[in-house]
Amino acid sequence: MSPSYRLTALATAAVISAIILWNPATSAPVPNGVPAIRVKLVGEMKIPDLAIEDAALLDESKVVAVGTVDEAKGGIEEPDKREPNGAILDLDKKKHRPFDNGHKSRIVTVSASGNRIATTGNYRDPYLRVWDLKKDRPFADIKIGVPGATTSLHFGAACFHKDDRIAVAADGKVFVIDPAKPDDRTEYDFPDGGEEWSNYKPVVSHDDKWIAEHIGSGEVVFWDSVSKKSKAVKFAADIEDKELRWLSAHFVFGPKGAVFGLRFAEHREIPESMLEADAPAERRGVVRIDLAKGTFKPLKMGHSNFTAACAVDPTETWLVTGGDSLRDKPRKNEKDTSELRLYHLPTQTLVYKEQLDGLPLIWVAFTPSGKRIVAASADGNVLWWDVEKK
Repeated sequence: MSPSYRLTALATAAVISAIILWNPATSAPVPNGVPAIRVKLVGEMKIPDLAIEDAALLDESKVVAVGTVDEAKGGIEEPDKREPNGAILDLDKKKHRPFDNGHKSRIVTVSASGNRIATTGNYRDPYLRVWDLKKDRPFADIKIGVPGATTSLHFGAACFHKDDRIAVAADGKVFVIDPAKPDDRTEYDFPDGGEEWSNYKPVVSHDDKWIAEHIGSGEVVFWDSVSKKSKAVKFAADIEDKELRWLSAHFVFGPKGAVFGLRFAEHREIPESMLEADAPAERRGVVRIDLAKGTFKPLKMGHSNFTAACAVDPTETWLVTGGDSLRDKPRKNEKDTSELRLYHLPTQTLVYKEQLDGLPLIWVAFTPSGKRIVAASADGNVLWWDVEKK
């Protein structure tokens, strides 16, 4: 089920110049009135035998990463046939320890809040499993679906931020559950009363007001968590247009309420001769969602090939993306590369990028202070950057 990463665009001289200007080792004048910022890659850990599917911040220096055993033990294109695997990482100490939370099969999603970690699997292991970080032991195993059910290919879960509730998407339904009362579930209806294909990871806003989930008809649905009223945002003008595909698992709420997501033109080919700056906005990937109007605006922010993840800092001034792009210095038989990019949101200015070896970055995050960026790739690498705002 891994995305297909394809080479589609070339980096422009203007972008390359911007990167040189913002090289963390220099302090050149700031273009376009963008605040000065210094970004430096300071750490990397390779987790043995871990193919990462998802990750979550536990605090400023700790991360939990989950997935399956690595490619050598089953093949990255067949994750359902591999055993679960995971790790809790301490970035400051550069150490990690195992974490699989009792799963019997592939771990698909992870979410964390306070002292709780919530993980979900697939149809072979239909349980929401909750870990108590303070006591360092399992807290609850809650059965969500039926083993082998065709509608239970994946489950997704996201922790609320101010209490112990967890939003769950499974079997075409979205509901909220309190692990202390597993049989008391609050279900959220889809617009028009229709049941949709909804097995992706939901997202909960920082103030716990909104629950968001992608549905199979090419829309994202937002529910008011209290009133349960729903609002849908369609990500293509014509639902029959198969060229645009919404990338479901990665859309984020900013701490102040801004909402960002990703989409890309799945079937539209972009000539390799096209300059990166001329690529259509949907190819860049990032969109900004206006919940009040139920609309979105494509932003020319993201990667020249494929944008897999994004995150916004606590001030909603900076947006970071992970994915892959054309390599600045192509190698033989290797033209694209894993890449991290940082943008100044008000001006949509690219201020930093780092090209890396290995598979594309599939998860990125700012720590709560905004002073660190953390990213993870499917091949078990977790990396982090110091961010200094001046």
